[in-house]
Amino acid sequence: MDRCTYWMGWRIYRLIVKKLWKWEYHGSANFPSTGACILIANHHHAIDPYFAGLGIYREVNFLAKISLFKIPIVRSLITAFKAIPLRRGVSDQIAIRVLKEKLANGEVIGMFPEGSRTKDGTLQKFHTGTARLCLEMNVPYCPVVIFGSQDLHIGKKVTAFVGKPRYPPADMSCTKENCKAFTEIMYNDMKKLLDEKQLIVEKQNRINSYRKNKDIFQRNL
Repeated sequence: MDRCTYWMGWRIYRLIVKKLWKWEYHGSANFPSTGACILIANHHHAIDPYFAGLGIYREVNFLAKISLFKIPIVRSLITAFKAIPLRRGVSDQIAIRVLKEKLANGEVIGMFPEGSRTKDGTLQKFHTGTARLCLEMNVPYCPVVIFGSQDLHIGKKVTAFVGKPRYPPADMSCTKENCKAFTEIMYNDMKKLLDEKQLIVEKQNRINSYRKNKDIFQRNL
């Protein structure tokens, strides 16, 4: 897919997401404007790549399980968004090679370190694959936290926040132990951002609830 197709789809998808859900995106300026980077996000719903990536003013290549490419309509949607097919449950060397090539070319890839969607809404244990890519390719990751995509329905508010990027330490080589250590750092960054932004979301929800109840009360006077 060429750049024109991607950005045309990007604009269309943004309009759809904003129309169907009360989607808000904060902190886009935190994301690196140039150079290779891995966007990481928490994962509740199948369309989280759109909630996480549509606020970034760069092309984002998200991983997607290969079975999705066998569904014609879904294949069209995710291909326009530069999805990379991944065979889950095995070491997919083809997907890994594609990811490395894109990072080497200074592109952005999107990954969900949890590996699969969370069932209870809590942040699950991270796999080490994302950290390994960061260390091996010497590229930063940038966390994006999504609120509201669990139990998603039309009209529900969904909010995403972008955190600060983290670069791998210069002296941290790509060993098994270092991958585990960097994965823990990655998890803690995501958890800290989730906890910080949860307070903002809850405060805004209370304000919105108060305003809604106030309007109802005034209409009933």
